[in-house]
Amino acid sequence: MASIIILLICIPFISALLIFIGGRRTERDLGLGAFIASILTVPLLLPLIAYVQSNESYAFTLIESSRYLPFTVGFMVDSLSLILLIAISVLSTLSVLYSLKYVKALHDINSYYSGLLIFMGGMIGVVLASDMILFYLFWEMVLVASWALVTYWGETVESYRIGLKYFFFTHVGAILILVGILWVYSLTGSTSMHGLTYGSNATFSILKTIAIFFVIGFGIKMAIFPFHSWLPDAHTVAQLPITIMLAAIMLSTGAYGLMRFLFNVLPDGVGQSLIPFTLILAVITQFYGAIMALVEKDIKRILGYSSVSQMGYMFFGICSCVGLGAGGSIFHVINHGMAKALLFMVIGAVALAAGTRNIDQLGGLAKKMPLTALACIIGAFSIAGAPPFAGFQSEWMMIGSGFGIENATTLIKILSILSVCAAVFTTGYALWLVKRVFFGPSKSSGERKEVKDPSFCLMFPMLILSVATILVGIYPNLFMPLVKISAELLGLPI
Repeated sequence: MASIIILLICIPFISALLIFIGGRRTERDLGLGAFIASILTVPLLLPLIAYVQSNESYAFTLIESSRYLPFTVGFMVDSLSLILLIAISVLSTLSVLYSLKYVKALHDINSYYSGLLIFMGGMIGVVLASDMILFYLFWEMVLVASWALVTYWGETVESYRIGLKYFFFTHVGAILILVGILWVYSLTGSTSMHGLTYGSNATFSILKTIAIFFVIGFGIKMAIFPFHSWLPDAHTVAQLPITIMLAAIMLSTGAYGLMRFLFNVLPDGVGQSLIPFTLILAVITQFYGAIMALVEKDIKRILGYSSVSQMGYMFFGICSCVGLGAGGSIFHVINHGMAKALLFMVIGAVALAAGTRNIDQLGGLAKKMPLTALACIIGAFSIAGAPPFAGFQSEWMMIGSGFGIENATTLIKILSILSVCAAVFTTGYALWLVKRVFFGPSKSSGERKEVKDPSFCLMFPMLILSVATILVGIYPNLFMPLVKISAELLGLPI
């Protein structure tokens, strides 16, 4: 198992170095090299899945801490990290495959593909690290790699300004997380992410303050209101494969970090003490993201605000501190990742075919892009939480979690009802997007003869995600056993 985990981490980084050095190769060769490197991580997941299902977790130490190294280089895989690994590996591979045809004539194409692999490898390291300092180092690697991809390969002249905004927001969050980590170290004398024993000077008020640092730090990464404004901007300017990785995977690493630190690093009861403050932020985020998605014109920004709203659901599920909500948020890592990646791929195909992302200039494309339209319907219905699509299976758990909070006050009950009501707005912008782009009267951009479904290289990832979204929706037990074990590991059994 240790060798497999090391390979999972090393393959993206070593491949990134080789691709960077091989910059004189053709764009096609570099893209294929990145795709091969990313897809090699997928079969490595199979023995991990088999092991975790029978043994629950596996941990090992590569390098012990010493006077020269103040933290332990150790890794651990359990059901929670495994779910994130599946999402990272599969969706990153599909994003690289999508790049082969979508991204053309970019400057420094070798650096672009190297950046994608470093981005992927950093996220793998984040979910496998068993030491808080090692977690933070991989966290910074993800932030720097994603910032470089957004800034230097942006689609508009605004990319440098928005890249700076993205860097500022995410690194403020990272600093808050680091302060929390160092504070925990001062109280426990350990940087382990598991089994910490707190000293007598760790009063509850101090632990609650540390929890607030973690909630805000990871909340910025999840684009929770009012720390959300970086996300729609970054989604808008980034190349589409980068946007897919940002929306479908990276945001979920924030949810992962929040769950780990709130329930595994901090003692029981600390997370519960932040209710209803966290639930208020969650409900505002749900409504704000959905309403903004209804008023935007750029279809990329519509999906960007959709991601804000969806993170609000995950934040609500996690911060409800009940098993149903935590389990739903864990499951939503997979379901939201598939649906959002699918929708962004659809938007990319539409933008390439119609030559615009302005929803007012689109319409009636279903006749000329029937497969793309079908993929969009599947992704939109899943985001809306409609059965039998995957999103339904996790969304009902998250929005129902508020009703499972013990000794709930009137305010908490009202927030739980409002969270259910937010689903109406989610359905509204999802169906509105499908109708305005693919149905209704054809606009001038939709009447061009060359508008058609994309090539196989772009269509194949959409086909995989469409089938998977339906399959997981009909057979949720493909992931539910792992979800239940993950919730138990957090001390929140379903």
